[in-house]
Amino acid sequence: MKDGMIMLEEKKTAQYCHELTNLWFDRQYLSNHLASIEEDEWYVFDCGKTRWTVQESFDPRLECKNYSWSDFHEELALLFNIPIMPDTMLYTSTPVGGTPPHQDRNRRAVLNFPVNGKFGLDSPQTFFETFDRTTLKYTMPYKKSKLTDELAPWLFKGQQIHGVTNESDEGRTIITTCWRHNSYEDIKAKIEDGTLINWEQNKKNKKVKFI
Repeated sequence: MKDGMIMLEEKKTAQYCHELTNLWFDRQYLSNHLASIEEDEWYVFDCGKTRWTVQESFDPRLECKNYSWSDFHEELALLFNIPIMPDTMLYTSTPVGGTPPHQDRNRRAVLNFPVNGKFGLDSPQTFFETFDRTTLKYTMPYKKSKLTDELAPWLFKGQQIHGVTNESDEGRTIITTCWRHNSYEDIKAKIEDGTLINWEQNKKNKKVKFI
């Protein structure tokens, strides 16, 4: 990586999601941080039709944002010139079976990091034309990047109808964050041209950085 320049690798991209194959993070470190969180810090997510637009019932998933920040969280908050707000960082645990098609109401550009579970085609994020599951149009699997030798995070458009298909035999946990006031298109363009990235901070980071 050179200042303002990002190494390129073949990646999956669509009109509403973009694989960040050059964004490395210490997944084992995050997994260890996840294990340190007390069970009673997790809560059952109930969309209440406030955070999601969804048209079918679903098995509850667990979320957690009541945790002490680690070095990863501190570094991620400083990595971008349009800051990520602390209250947008949360762990989500999706059960076997996944989540139905839905829209995020207040998350315009969403950034997901896979942490624990079986990823790849076992539990990809999925995108749909409508809230009908038969209208599947794109599959977003988390897979290992050749640049980072780690699972690649994804950036996606929260308003695009999406869900999770978890056909594995265990739940899977990610850490998710977002930009509420910037569009997916704006954030994606600024990542690609390098202007979103705080390159001085990127040099200092030990747990999450662009390669």
